Amino acid sequence: DLHHLDATAATLAAAAASTGSSSSSSNTSVQPDFDVVMCGGVLGIVIALALQQQGFRVAVVEKRLVQGRTQEWNSSRHECQVLVDMGLLSQAELEAAIVSEFNPVRVGFKGGDPLWVQDCLNIGVSPESLIASLRTRFEACGGVVYEQTAFKSAVICPDGVVATLASAAGAPAGVADTNRPNALTEQQQQQQQSKQQQGQ
Repeated sequence: DLHHLDATAATLAAAAASTGSSSSSSNTSVQPDFDVVMCGGVLGIVIALALQQQGFRVAVVEKRLVQGRTQEWNSSRHECQVLVDMGLLSQAELEAAIVSEFNPVRVGFKGGDPLWVQDCLNIGVSPESLIASLRTRFEACGGVVYEQTAFKSAVICPDGVVATLASAAGAPAGVADTNRPNALTEQQQQQQQSKQQQGQ
């Protein structure tokens, strides 16, 4: 729940301060590049932006592109409004991402009578527009995005974590890319088409 991020941020800050004071006897500590590394950047960009705005140095690692798919997401206006209330989007950016709205909504189960509800999953949100706005804000306030980059491993050290990343430029399209044609670069799409033609 995004509403708990303020408390979480305060807890992390207190823990970091405590760790810093307990290890003050060592003068060989290395300043980490980031406070948080978010692996998975499409929906992860929401949490990443919230933490970046709290003052943490955040990086997003995404195997493909930090880009929303073309198929709409169904949501409710009050759920999306949280993004505005948290300062992650402006009202105008949210309205631009809402591409359809309908009421009432029919809910039905096999063998049962239909139920009509109001304001429940009654808007269509463009992931492409939503994620683009969030990413723009994230990078504008200092966040760093590593696209086409795979997380390989992590080594936990007494004063931090060392993450190993690798290029994922040749990653094949997955099932989730069915409605996300821009998830691959033009070069990757051409490579896939070539492989498919060779296999025919």
